[in-house]
Amino acid sequence: MNEKKLENGKCYIVAIDYSEPDNIIEQSENEKGRAIRIGQARELWDELEDVPMNPETERIEQPFRHFPTGTHREDIWHWFEERFKIPVHDLMYH
Repeated sequence: MNEKKLENGKCYIVAIDYSEPDNIIEQSENEKGRAIRIGQARELWDELEDVPMNPETERIEQPFRHFPTGTHREDIWHWFEERFKIPVHDLMYH
């Protein structure tokens, strides 16, 4: 097993099959890419939390990135899940 420290001080453990040397590099790159992708998603999610949303219609009241005013929150949530391959639930409660 290989333990890696993240910038925020938390650790995660990656199990690597050392019998396949090519897998070591591929898994390492995949984990690094995933960590970067999750970090980017969380930064954007934090930005989205500052965008006013009408509680009755659940539509944003000002533009957010490429989403125009009036976009429904679930359309934005689906974009997050498709773009970053992370469930919105994980972004809401991290």
